[in-house]
Amino acid sequence: MFVSDLIKKIPVDTKRRVSEANQRYNKTIREVVRSVTRLNLNAPEQVGHKIRGRQGVSVSVDSIGYPKDFEEKSIPNDLTLSALLSLRKTQLLKLRDSTNSIGRLLQKPKNSVERETQDLIFKLHPKVGSLAPSLGESFEVSEILLKESGRYDLIGELFKLIDEDILGHYFYKLPKGDSRQIPLLEQELPPTSSRIVLYWGVIGLVAEVLNLSVEDLTVVVMAHELAHAYTHLGFDIDGYYWNTYSFYKSDRALVEGLAQYYTEKALKILSVKIPGGYGAYEELLRNQPSAYHTHNKWIKDTTPEAVRTALITMRKKNPIALNKFNDKLQTIGIQYK
Repeated sequence: MFVSDLIKKIPVDTKRRVSEANQRYNKTIREVVRSVTRLNLNAPEQVGHKIRGRQGVSVSVDSIGYPKDFEEKSIPNDLTLSALLSLRKTQLLKLRDSTNSIGRLLQKPKNSVERETQDLIFKLHPKVGSLAPSLGESFEVSEILLKESGRYDLIGELFKLIDEDILGHYFYKLPKGDSRQIPLLEQELPPTSSRIVLYWGVIGLVAEVLNLSVEDLTVVVMAHELAHAYTHLGFDIDGYYWNTYSFYKSDRALVEGLAQYYTEKALKILSVKIPGGYGAYEELLRNQPSAYHTHNKWIKDTTPEAVRTALITMRKKNPIALNKFNDKLQTIGIQYK
């Protein structure tokens, strides 16, 4: 089975729901990401700088719903059933737990309240007594199918298929020629064709497996991709942005870590306006590969001011290695403790 075939199994209204979430929350999330990064897509007006202007970054919903590289990616034949059952894991868990609970009530009440309930059930609905043993069969079925679904880590495998974001993607153009030889403030503006695409099919697939709402997961993806855009193209007060070549060549774990760091900050702020957003972020994080966990140490051990100072200082130079960023962060962080 191809991954694209599996995506066809998600609810038919998924694309519409992702589109509506984008329309509803786009402006709000942009404002909060701009606030937590303190970077702006509008270049400051400063004499002598050639980088006046505004960088637009659109957010749209992809037509087919998944990265093009997914087209030929397949699930091993012997794990097809496991992958299909992953989409029903929530229902299977509910079936197991509910049949177990009701089964105990009908067969082995634990207290006087349960015994009284049992007596009334059998008195008013005598047939239930003869059907009660079938609950045990339902429990056994759910256990067997849950074990089968556990043979395939669908989300973990999806992240292994391509080495990039899979629920959405931040696209940008690399500059022509070798931009490393051009002083940063003498370069042309960053590419105005930068854009964000939301993969509604993958969002729907992951939402089904993790028992998240499509809307909440869409919000997480939007915040993450906008954080990429702002850390890359966002101007600081002196008119600097992250040189595109440097952004492209920097360690992926650093680039993803920064996006995750500001996603976490933004969704905490939005927890009242979008109550399910932060919980969806945490649940997704538990299932993401190591590159998406880089920021955890920063959240625990340093301050937002230290992270931002390290970012705007180091992105003016060559591509950034994660270990160098962490060294810088540790040095700068002493100032803010």
